[in-house]
Amino acid sequence: MKCIVFALWLLCAMAQSAAAATPAGSIDSLAGQVTILGKDGVSRAAHAGTSLFEGDLIESGADGWALLDMDDGATLTLRAATRLRIDSYRFEGDANDNSVLSLLRGTFRAVTGLIGRTARSNYKVVTPNATIGVRGTDHEPAYYPPDESGEAEPGTYDKVNAGETVLRNADGETAISPGQAAFVHHLRRERPRLLATAPAFYQRHAEFDRGIADRLQRLHERQQQRLEQRQQLRQRRMEKQSEHGAGRPRQNERATQREERQNALAEQRRERMAREVERRGERAQEGQVRRGEGGSHAHRTR
Repeated sequence: MKCIVFALWLLCAMAQSAAAATPAGSIDSLAGQVTILGKDGVSRAAHAGTSLFEGDLIESGADGWALLDMDDGATLTLRAATRLRIDSYRFEGDANDNSVLSLLRGTFRAVTGLIGRTARSNYKVVTPNATIGVRGTDHEPAYYPPDESGEAEPGTYDKVNAGETVLRNADGETAISPGQAAFVHHLRRERPRLLATAPAFYQRHAEFDRGIADRLQRLHERQQQRLEQRQQLRQRRMEKQSEHGAGRPRQNERATQREERQNALAEQRRERMAREVERRGERAQEGQVRRGEGGSHAHRTR
């Protein structure tokens, strides 16, 4: 009897470990200083292709930024001087999917994926003084702490580019439509309010986004291919279950989930290799341009 109990405990522990080891996403690209602190308190290197997990705290320095590729097809663009933590993340294609992000400082742009479109109530961005919910959205949360609010008033901001968000705190909530921005002050007891114009820092972020528009488009195309492959796998699973009956549906579901995770990891590895080849090509082109400029300069000085 003790052996059976121990075996069941071991199976549960292994299942929990496997779930915890499932990546929430990865870093597509980055520049400047970017660090990752795991929920175990251990820091690890951040580079293109690094996997991200539930509990990870991603921090960018004053000169840093990072583009995150989330498992459900969402993209997160971390701006400079930002601290973002993945509090909770699950994407299995059912009603229990969720994404909870804590913005502790700074700003980022989120283009929501399947979780934000199909499980809206389970997606939110939390700051120290507010919460942001979405309805299938492209939006830009920001949080400036009271002691680091040089370019803006301290508090939580959100600007919507597409879809709709709701900025709420203990005093109420405000819906934000495309082209609008809202704010709630950190130190005042007040309901979130719409702003007449978006703060100036959003203009700077828009200029940066235009510079990485092609990179973002390529990422979205890869994400779409990945999600289509996952959908095809689920369809094949359903067909197999209907062919063989539902004698062991739970085992079939677990086997499919393992296969999906393995395929997702393999796809991430292929994407890392493709991005590395792409970056090598870009570096080679830059080198040719510099050599050409150097030759032109030498010719002019003769």
